[in-house]
Amino acid sequence: MNGVQPSSRGFPLNTDEDYFTDAQKALKFLLFERELSFSDVSRSVLSAILWFKDRAILDEALIVFQNVLDGIIQTEQLDEIMIGNLLALLPFFEPDFKNISIPQKVDGVWRKVSYFIEPINLTPESFGSPFQAYGLTSAFPNVPPILLFRGTSHPTCSGALWSYWADFVPFGTPGELLYRRYVREKVALWLKSNPGARVYGQSLGGSLALMTACEHPGAISEVHAYGAPTPFARFLKTYDGGKDKVSLYHNENDPIPLLGGDWHSDWSIYTLKGGSRQSPVAAHARVLSARKGVTIEQTSERPLLAKIQRIALNFLYQLVSIPLFFGLTILLLGKFCYISAKNMVGKPPTR
Repeated sequence: MNGVQPSSRGFPLNTDEDYFTDAQKALKFLLFERELSFSDVSRSVLSAILWFKDRAILDEALIVFQNVLDGIIQTEQLDEIMIGNLLALLPFFEPDFKNISIPQKVDGVWRKVSYFIEPINLTPESFGSPFQAYGLTSAFPNVPPILLFRGTSHPTCSGALWSYWADFVPFGTPGELLYRRYVREKVALWLKSNPGARVYGQSLGGSLALMTACEHPGAISEVHAYGAPTPFARFLKTYDGGKDKVSLYHNENDPIPLLGGDWHSDWSIYTLKGGSRQSPVAAHARVLSARKGVTIEQTSERPLLAKIQRIALNFLYQLVSIPLFFGLTILLLGKFCYISAKNMVGKPPTR
């Protein structure tokens, strides 16, 4: 699998720069089709990201997202990785429509499969907008269900505060406390009704996907984690799902996969390389598999330099996590008290 190179990549959208919408510019940046400058970020987009959710912009992005999926030619391994990476990004757009068409390999043949989308509230609504995953099911025969975990969200996204709280776990890996406290039970219930699922996640979402693989190896068919921290040994020791069931992908120069524990020996680890060196933030966010001239390298263990970097980064992460975790916990509790008081004021008096 070393040195696998695509013959071509493509973005099936309007190619006239003057007519790019905000959503197209953002998607083309994520897919390495263009660079993004501050002049590209309109006030409406900035407001939708930081202050007030704009359903119209999200819907526009989802239409572009569907166009991208429809335009992929499933002929190479990188196409399969790209589809998985796009699926891992889908929860960030908070899809509110009922169906989506996704290229899937069914019985060895690529087909466009229509899936029904079901949001799964993973945290209590008493703390405000819940942190969500998405369950996708299809009426198509022999098509496995799909479970999508969202990663760390922008401020206006549903459950954003929960994702920040989950990112900073003293003496743990990102997502561990959220999984143990809230996600575990909801996911077990969903998998019981939808066995054999394919599970996808980006960053924090990938971490939750890996924990799901460790605890429910018999209920899933595949796990694909992108740019994800790795669970510690207390999770890894429970995994008995066999080889090649779990795949981890990370872009070159992405620091986030260095967080947490080490890889399980039965998991498949892939590094995507190609083009100019990206900043750590861009390397973590962008879909490198969409870029021309990308190669995949499979590895079984980290090189010595990466091991040293992992120890140093985890040490810094733990130092930062302790104050941030307690600060974010206070914010969550304050939100809970505010919502509870608001609900009590709105209730009619009892006789």
